[in-house]
This record gives sequence, structure tokens and C-alpha cells, in this order.
Amino acid sequence: MIKTGFRPSDSPNELPYNIPGNAMMSSYLNLVADKILSKVSNTLIFKQKSLELSKKMNEYSSKIR
Repeated sequence: MIKTGFRPSDSPNELPYNIPGNAMMSSYLNLVADKILSKVSNTLIFKQKSLELSKKMNEYSSKIR
């Protein structure tokens, strides 16, 4: 999980982990990796790099989850 010091409203957190924010980050990482990056990688010059980035994003998403 990702540790945060402040809420989106700039109020300090009482506890260091914002569960809804971590869930959102995990789902966005999956969305970008699976739906966007892997589909666009066919047209990119750096196809290998985009596939590596997609794999790392999926790994981070599963670690957060």
C-alpha cells in the first residue's frame, strides 16, 4: 500500500494509509496498463519499453491490492 500524509482536501491524515486512494490507484494502474498502454504499443516506436512499463504497472497494482 502507498503511504500518504494528507487527504485530497489537504487535511492531515490520522492514519498513514488512505484505503480508498490505494484502491483507486490500483484500478487506474490496471486500466492504463491493460486498456491503453498494451493497445497503443503496436503503434509506438518503443514497443518493448511500453510492454515493460505495462508489466510493471500490473505488478504495482497487484502489490497495492
